[in-house]
Amino acid sequence: MNDLPLTKRFKATYGVRVEKAVNHYTGQNNVGDVKYVNEVVLDEVNVLPSINLVYKIEKKGDSTRRKSFTNIRAGYSSTVARPSFKEKSISQIYDPIQGRRYNGNIDLKQTTIHNMDLRWEYFYGRTELISVSAFYKRFIDPIEVIANVAAPNEVQPINAGVADLYGAEIEFRKAIGFAKNDNIRFVVGTNLTLVYSQIDMNKVNMNVGGVNYTEKEIREMNAREGEVISDYLPMYGQSPYIVNAFINFSNAKLGLTFNASYNVQGKKLAVIGVGGLPDVYEQSFHSLNMKVSKTVGANKNWKVGLQAKNLLMSKRLKMYESYNATSQIYSSMYQGMTITGSISFLLNGKRK
Repeated sequence: MNDLPLTKRFKATYGVRVEKAVNHYTGQNNVGDVKYVNEVVLDEVNVLPSINLVYKIEKKGDSTRRKSFTNIRAGYSSTVARPSFKEKSISQIYDPIQGRRYNGNIDLKQTTIHNMDLRWEYFYGRTELISVSAFYKRFIDPIEVIANVAAPNEVQPINAGVADLYGAEIEFRKAIGFAKNDNIRFVVGTNLTLVYSQIDMNKVNMNVGGVNYTEKEIREMNAREGEVISDYLPMYGQSPYIVNAFINFSNAKLGLTFNASYNVQGKKLAVIGVGGLPDVYEQSFHSLNMKVSKTVGANKNWKVGLQAKNLLMSKRLKMYESYNATSQIYSSMYQGMTITGSISFLLNGKRK
């Protein structure tokens, strides 16, 4: 990587990353008639260029305000996402709780991703930020999970042709009050991401009963009366929106810190149904977490903390969804609320 100041305000950061990845696999299927012994199943060399252009507009602060500045960024990068060891295998993993089996796919290819983004960001004060960005990603051979037509309780990862993703994001971070008191900080922030994704089902090939079809052809053969099959399907695992929000408070004099965070994502495709099987969508999960800590003792060398996760007691829910049909439960997990306490002691400048 290299930083190149083109002018006083305009800078380019560019470079190239070269990766070589080799996966060796040893294993056998459940029956034992297919075996691999230290066999190379992935051997790739990838040249991954990257460039980021930044134009900076700086404004001087006065006696009451700190210096602020605006950045306009544009960037491109190439990245890869490789299949996990479970995905690129012949493993057959049975889940006795759900009664489902995950089948690996030794023929999986890695995913190549082209990333482009444009971002406007305004920094002001000590921690404040406002930014707006737009981005585009193209995925070549993305990995998605499909249901097995012959055995609906079995799933397997496959490569899904080409996918496109378009998105926009707004981010806001603001310090509230206590401007003249460095010991007390109160910061709030949020960001909203909107995403539209699509996979061209005409370019996704599947084998049903020993015959190769495109995913669109399979869906058309199993369409319900009145159902119109589009050329596109949302990307596997991609939510149409993501919302994050947080509150941070700290008082250095009291040794007190507090953080609360919230996250929610729109429902996303979790298992792709083929051959008449319905798609499975993971429903929105509202996550609210909290963490508080306080130093105690004459020398403030003791620290007590309390952390709580899933304060809203939300469920992890996946549902079968299909045209003109009532949604049915695929899986439901109620993980409850987790509360954790901690005590630590500062010894020789290190927390124990």
